[in-house]
Amino acid sequence: MITSSAMARVCLEDMVGQILITGKITYLDRYNLMLALMADALEETDLLLIDRLLYGVRKGLIAVAE
Repeated sequence: MITSSAMARVCLEDMVGQILITGKITYLDRYNLMLALMADALEETDLLLIDRLLYGVRKGLIAVAE
């Protein structure tokens, strides 16, 4: 049986992969990241993925879509 945290992990990895491929983070992506952080059920690897996204935004590698 797949737990909800495992399901959220798969969704987070897919979302991060899509963001890195397109080079853009949408409003919906930002909202889903916020919900994931508020759930407080993230593992260390999930937090590293989010850190990588934020680094990309800071360095201009990922555009923030309006």
